[in-house]
Amino acid sequence: MKTNLRWWSFAACLSIAVLSSFPLLLRHPKAGQTAHTLPARESALATEVSAIHSLANAGFLVDPVLVYASFLGGPNHGGQQVNVVYVDSSGDLYLAGSTNSANFPVTTGVVQPAQGGNNGFVAEVDPTGQHLIFSTYVPGFPGAVSAMTVDGAGNIYLAGPSKFVYFGGAPLPIPSGSTPFRSTGPIGILKLNPTATIVLAATYLGGSGTDSVAGIALDSSNNLYITGSTNSNDFPTQSPLQANLGTSGNSDFVTVLNSNLSAAVYSTYLGANSAARSGGAHSIAVDAAKDAYVIGSAGTGFPTTGGATQASCSGTCVFVAKLNPAGSAISYATYLGSNAIGGAVAVDSSQNIFVSRSEEHTSELQSHHDL
Repeated sequence: MKTNLRWWSFAACLSIAVLSSFPLLLRHPKAGQTAHTLPARESALATEVSAIHSLANAGFLVDPVLVYASFLGGPNHGGQQVNVVYVDSSGDLYLAGSTNSANFPVTTGVVQPAQGGNNGFVAEVDPTGQHLIFSTYVPGFPGAVSAMTVDGAGNIYLAGPSKFVYFGGAPLPIPSGSTPFRSTGPIGILKLNPTATIVLAATYLGGSGTDSVAGIALDSSNNLYITGSTNSNDFPTQSPLQANLGTSGNSDFVTVLNSNLSAAVYSTYLGANSAARSGGAHSIAVDAAKDAYVIGSAGTGFPTTGGATQASCSGTCVFVAKLNPAGSAISYATYLGSNAIGGAVAVDSSQNIFVSRSEEHTSELQSHHDL
């Protein structure tokens, strides 16, 4: 199968720290209270906004415009970061990451109001940036939240390292009466209700080695697609495309769980014999037909398909792979350039694929090649 690569561009980007590790002064008001407003001035934020205006005044096109900016976090701000963001159809902004602050701003009634050895957090801000809808530590996540998505009903799915990666971490809160897909593992997965006040489902994932999650996505049935990297020779598989870890001792994986996180639709190793992984899988997306798209980094040996834009790799290359809905075959797979690391992948309603990557220098990739 061939798909046309329509364009590729290299971009010089200005990183704007609109969300930083200072106390968030925007909070959803409780009964009888007035919502806090943005501070009139913060030096770090003022510097970033000034940089935007300077670029505009110098003749640069600044697009999109800055709609709002704020701060999020608590004391001990040196150890706080946002790892993943999500915007829902109403324009609400979800943020997740890690904090080492015992005074991170939390809202009333959430699943984890006190840190208690949990350094992951998730928060939701309204479209105006004027109210913190909810904010909570993430139970069972001693480290950072690595991946997040939200379904059409507003339920929140989170994934990251579990207590098995961190000595002394708290266990996942498995809801009473539920059956998790796995009862142990280095990856933790949670499903929260829209207000982050109830844990709807939870499970572990992984084998006895060092496994990590990089991205998650949902299909139209709210099945959860998970990708990452593993060196476990006992990673749980089901109806796998690739059943074994492979000769390199490292592999990517794609696992699809049902909405209750209790059973796998399929689970497979991916690119098991690829060398020089440099991080492995980075992101996953799903189209309307339930095909899964994975982007990451790999060396020689990744299973490219006929008609690939780039069939071989020298050093470390980006890969893009499409799996059929059953996870039983690779519809197509290709490398994209060398000395590069895969970033994010997205797919639109016409199955056009959008990918990003980072690299050390301009590669040989040109536009108008067949993918």
